[in-house]
This record gives sequence, C-alpha cells and structure tokens, in this order.
Amino acid sequence: MKKKEFRFKEYLIGKLRSATRGHPRFTEAKEKAKVKVKVVYNPGDSFVTVTPEKGKPFKVKIYKKMANRDRVMYRCAECGRLFFDYMYLPTTKKGVFKKRKMVAIDHISPIILPEFGFQNWQIYIERLFDGELQILCNYPGEVDGVKSCHAKKTAGENAQRKSNRLLLKNS
Repeated sequence: MKKKEFRFKEYLIGKLRSATRGHPRFTEAKEKAKVKVKVVYNPGDSFVTVTPEKGKPFKVKIYKKMANRDRVMYRCAECGRLFFDYMYLPTTKKGVFKKRKMVAIDHISPIILPEFGFQNWQIYIERLFDGELQILCNYPGEVDGVKSCHAKKTAGENAQRKSNRLLLKNS
C-alpha cells in the first residue's frame, strides 16, 4: 500500500480552521441565527411538528424519536429556512444512523479569494478570523430537490477558482 504524501499547507489550514470553532465571533454568528422552537412528537409519526416562537408550525421528518421539548434551530441567511444544528440520518447500512451537521458557519466574503487564490499566510489568517460570518444550511444531498445554500455557494467559488487557475496557466 502506497503511503499518502504529507501536505504541510493543508495540515496548517485544517489546524487554523479548527482553532476558529471556539472563537467568540463564530459563537456570536450562531447566536444571531438561533431560533427557539417547540418540538412535538406523536408516537407512530415519522415526523415532528416544530413551532417557532414567531411563524407557522411545520413538519420535519425524523429518523429517531424526539421528546416533546423546547429545542433550538438556526435560520439560514440565504434561504431563510430553519434547520437543526445536526440530525441523525440513515447510512447505507440498515439500521445505522450517522450524526450530520445541517448548518455551516460561512464567511460572506471567501477566505481565499477566487480571483487571486492563496496569497500568503498573513492574509489567510486575517480573513479567517476577521471576515463577516453568516449561517447557511449545509444538509447532505438535496431536500425537496434543492441543494443546500452552502453547497451552492462553495461550488460557485470553486468553479471560479478553477477557471481563474486555467486562465493563469494558459497565459
């Protein structure tokens, strides 16, 4: 078996991104998007009824039973829909569930600008910790035929990065 090459840049980026998780600005962004809801589960149902403090009740499909209690959901800055922080979704193995994040804390302006690519560590760190943040939905696959806002935004930025890289390479 071939040993994987150690990539120092990717290693540092991963460590820096994990350091942001406890940063107060990231916690503040989550607090701004937080919505308190009442969750009602009736035995035998495959969904829960969620009632936000303001707004109409709606149903969410569940994969594990939930108690009737107050919960917290987060409002996506792009589409405005409410999502739990995480959900247990079924895997390919029968009867096995995996905890999946449903929201992402995203920089409004990308850390690595698609026009320029990675410039240097100082710019990267400044943009990582000082950029303006938003909460976006980040569910796997599609829900009602719609991809998550975070997936769409990331795909657009990556496509722009790729085209800029090709332009620089060909010129």
